[in-house]
Amino acid sequence: MRRPSLGAIVLAVAICFCPLLAAADSENDDPGEKDAGPSLAGALGDGAASVTFRYRYEFVADEAFALDAHASTLRTTLGYETAPYRGFSMLLEAENVRPVGNDLYDNLGAAHRRNERFERPVVADPGLTQVNQAALRFAVNEGTVATLGRQEILLDDQRFVGAVGWRQNHQSFDAARIVTDALPRGRFNYALVRNAHRITGAVDPLTGHLLHASFGTRDTRALVLYAHALDYERDRRRSTATVGAEVTGRHSVTETGFLVYEVEAARQADAFDNPMPVDAGYVHVAAGGGGIGASRSAPVGNGSEAARRAGSSTHRSPLCTRSMGGRTSSWPRRPTVSTTGTYA
Repeated sequence: MRRPSLGAIVLAVAICFCPLLAAADSENDDPGEKDAGPSLAGALGDGAASVTFRYRYEFVADEAFALDAHASTLRTTLGYETAPYRGFSMLLEAENVRPVGNDLYDNLGAAHRRNERFERPVVADPGLTQVNQAALRFAVNEGTVATLGRQEILLDDQRFVGAVGWRQNHQSFDAARIVTDALPRGRFNYALVRNAHRITGAVDPLTGHLLHASFGTRDTRALVLYAHALDYERDRRRSTATVGAEVTGRHSVTETGFLVYEVEAARQADAFDNPMPVDAGYVHVAAGGGGIGASRSAPVGNGSEAARRAGSSTHRSPLCTRSMGGRTSSWPRRPTVSTTGTYA
């Protein structure tokens, strides 16, 4: 039996409780409480709607295929976020991805979404229509927010957990998450993940625990500590536990010039009922510089990353944002040209 997602549970809870909240609101609606905040009807009506259109064209030439890939797609999103009501708010977002013209590429879609263009290279942008986000939020105070339901989760530079914004169908998660700024000069994040909604349209059931703690200092240095435990239901060999740390900083060398650096290291091992031994490491080092002036203020530089392999295991980051040519690249290197335009 297929279990209901957290997004469906959130919608059901909202439908059941909205009449009760409205009744309570009307009972408490007296002149002495007019300044207590907006009414439920006002919160629902005073929300923010959003519509976005993103056209994307990607060309891929791969020597393994006789034909090239031409992926011309349009991503449309329709969203609505209510105004806060007694600390609660709701976010709904639906998305539609459709080929524009002929789909001359292998879209890697899950199940019936696969277009079976196996004679051409993969561009993982299948056509689909789905709810990308359906989440209920509660602001405990100004620095602490809890979120329940389907949501995008972007942690740090998305090397381990992200929405895969490079692709047209964003990755989202059925999760319960809390983020707080209560730490001294820091932020704590914990998420309990139950499903990962992949860019291919597939649903990947798992139980994941994502812990992140970030700390800033008096200057421009920052420290991030994280731990990820992922227990997959369909393939136990993917179940792992990862711990890591990242240090970033910026150091002035002249009145207008500065250096930036980033150092990260992580360790990964098998976890839960994984029948395969995993012992892998990951290291990332980057440095650059820049100048503050009328014509240039952004840093430039270079870096490298390495995943240490032990035995038959390699370091894995299945929930990360993968992009061509970027730091989080995990696709094969091949000639690729893409262009994207977004309108909202």
